[in-house]
Amino acid sequence: MKFLQGCVEVVCGKFALPIVLGLSLSSAPIHVDGQKPAATPTPTPIATPSPTPEPTQVVLRKLVPTPTPVPQPTTPPAPPAPPAPPAPSGGIVDMINATFGSYGPGAVRVATCESGLNPNAINPNPIAGSHPAGLFQILYPSTWNGTSQSGQSPYNAQANIQAAHEIFVRDGNSWREWACKP
Repeated sequence: MKFLQGCVEVVCGKFALPIVLGLSLSSAPIHVDGQKPAATPTPTPIATPSPTPEPTQVVLRKLVPTPTPVPQPTTPPAPPAPPAPPAPSGGIVDMINATFGSYGPGAVRVATCESGLNPNAINPNPIAGSHPAGLFQILYPSTWNGTSQSGQSPYNAQANIQAAHEIFVRDGNSWREWACKP
């Protein structure tokens, strides 16, 4: 009797399974004399599977840090609310001309451009932590507090005109502090 051995590898998915086969064959003669022939040898497979590892599913997650909120700069408070409705522009023009003298017509043009001759005008957009306020849109509180009118409201027409004149004279009779020019 002959015995054959071999190894066959079965691939199942991504895993290889080795199987060892053992076959026995006999070399018995075949009888033709009417006798029952000897049983035909059948190969006897002997399978020895090796242990199959269970597939493991690995889930990778990317850790993304939670963004830290960045504090936003706070807007400085607006100047106090205007007290009264605007005075008639004729009165304001007269006050500006009386305070500025020969520079009066240029001052009227600057105030008209800055506030429309409205003593209650306010620009809500801060500039270096202050808001432009009043007839001449003087920065409140920064520039306003540097004038002799700091104890008054920037919306008081006469106080705003006086403060604008102080700034104008301090700067050598110049309109450099204002966006609008005469």
